[in-house]
Amino acid sequence: MPKDQTAVFESVLDSITHLLAGNDVRADTMFPKAALKDFDGFELFDPELGRDDEILYAADVSDAPVWPMDAKFAFPKEGQELGENVGQGWLFARVSTLNMKKWRGKLRLTFPRMVEISEAYIDGRGLAWSCSAPVGLAKNKSVDCLAHNHPKGGDRVSFAAIYDRSSRSDSGTANEDDFRIRIAHGVELRREYLWSVLLGEQDVPRARFVTDPVGVRAAFRLRDIPPGKARRAALRHWVKNHWRQSRDPSHEDNIFVREYLRGATRFGWNGLDCTIEPSRDDIRRATPS
Repeated sequence: MPKDQTAVFESVLDSITHLLAGNDVRADTMFPKAALKDFDGFELFDPELGRDDEILYAADVSDAPVWPMDAKFAFPKEGQELGENVGQGWLFARVSTLNMKKWRGKLRLTFPRMVEISEAYIDGRGLAWSCSAPVGLAKNKSVDCLAHNHPKGGDRVSFAAIYDRSSRSDSGTANEDDFRIRIAHGVELRREYLWSVLLGEQDVPRARFVTDPVGVRAAFRLRDIPPGKARRAALRHWVKNHWRQSRDPSHEDNIFVREYLRGATRFGWNGLDCTIEPSRDDIRRATPS
């Protein structure tokens, strides 16, 4: 396997393994725990992939370029416990448009635009901390909207505890909310114009590798040959506008064929089940108006 493919494969396996192995056993948390399924389709941000990932970082958290939104991403983080390094873990985040029905009776404030922030940190030992919270988007800032009426006692751990354990020096929850939301805006904007491949196994959260149509073919050129087949099927790609000779002998004119998407969207790669997702812009372009 080429070096670039090995890096992708190892990053996917490492991140998914951490997510599946993490076990958040805390009780009576200030914020509800995040669900494993919340992070399905998380976008990989891993320096080991050797890619120059660029994310547009919004200046105003309320200036969402895509709405409704559902951005998921993950990156490796070194963990610490009582000042001692406990090995590299993974930090997973999701910022999505708030489901008001889900949070009914749990909000102290409401805003025209609100998001749910979910996060989970799994350290190198497999210990996990996770939480979800409702957040309002105001001008130039985010606002915690959870009604903090939980009983006293127990492990009342919030987002700050996650960052303490993943080597973050600051624990200001509001500032961290702003950071996550701004990154999420950039992730959503990339999905508008870049293609991606979901990698994983059935019924478990999948990682997302973001690239373009050319990058998809290059990164997965050594994909598995389907059972019973002699060759690999062509992956999803654009077929350009062209003229085609009519098969009807009575027609002398050529037929104009409009550009369209063609090729397989699902394939196997090193035992992983993979699905290609064109950019949202390409999907709109391929849909007849």
